[in-house]
Amino acid sequence: MGVRAARGRRGGLGRRRAGRWPSRDCVSQTGGSATWQDLGCNDVLPFVCEKEPWLLRLADNHAYQIVTTQADPRAWQDAQNACLARTAHLATVTSAEEQALLLPVLRSLTWLGAHDMGTEGSFEWATGEPFGYAAWGGGEPDDGPGGGGADCLAVGPSGAWEDDACNGGASYLCEVD
Repeated sequence: MGVRAARGRRGGLGRRRAGRWPSRDCVSQTGGSATWQDLGCNDVLPFVCEKEPWLLRLADNHAYQIVTTQADPRAWQDAQNACLARTAHLATVTSAEEQALLLPVLRSLTWLGAHDMGTEGSFEWATGEPFGYAAWGGGEPDDGPGGGGADCLAVGPSGAWEDDACNGGASYLCEVD
């Protein structure tokens, strides 16, 4: 695992000197040092990647982070707690524009922050925001197979919403307001 060193700007650390170090016009920072090193651009170096980046909605400066948990799917409350640990909450989708922004990051069944635990069929956002916009799939909400126990909102890769059993496992979408 590695990456090529970052290319320096002409005149900076990576400046070519007449006939000296012709391939040393990239820089790297190593160890705990704030010092840059002049390196060759073909050097393979260790790197760090942000595993789950945040998606920014410029209209209101809300940020979203999809957490895919295929190896360890989370129940709805566990997903909400994981979002709270990120100083966020399960996402509230309150418009078609917001839904369209989020659709490209949905790759599997994903928890959103609404439920009808209080009154069957009356969904509410865990944040207390009004539940006005909805993108239910055909026949949804249906309270699950046999008509019982599906009280939490999930969205699939198609963008269609469904009510699902809260103790079922899914990925989740966190939001910071």
